[in-house]
Amino acid sequence: MRSLITALALLVAQARGFAFTAGASGSILKDGSPVVLKGFDVTCTEYLLRGIGTQCIAKYDWNNASNVIGQLDTAQMDLIFANLLPAPAGVQPTIRIPLTAAYYLDVSTSAWASNRATYPHLADQCSCLAFSVRSADARIDGRQTALCSTR
Repeated sequence: MRSLITALALLVAQARGFAFTAGASGSILKDGSPVVLKGFDVTCTEYLLRGIGTQCIAKYDWNNASNVIGQLDTAQMDLIFANLLPAPAGVQPTIRIPLTAAYYLDVSTSAWASNRATYPHLADQCSCLAFSVRSADARIDGRQTALCSTR
């Protein structure tokens, strides 16, 4: 099981462009040095599109249906960063922002069909929110990513 978790963590890290590899006994190496991943899993994004309005990492703009969840709640993210930074040597801070495949691919399901019909481009809004988290995540890894544009 540990090997599977290590393999999944490496796939995610490599997708983000980090130079991670697997070491002996399933350890994770970043640029050849052992690291421990420490972070948070923000699970509310998995349910965001079927439960719009729940407290999550988004600021809601109820007056703009085309961008109802398009803005990151920086106050909430600052609380997460306050618990992760500064990271001690050998620790890689991480934030996991999960999205369901239906949201990512904009495939309507019974769980979020009503909200999808009410709020235009809802799947894009969710992706935009995830990219905004990635931009805020630059505080962790020092890289910059452009925020998506508002509609």
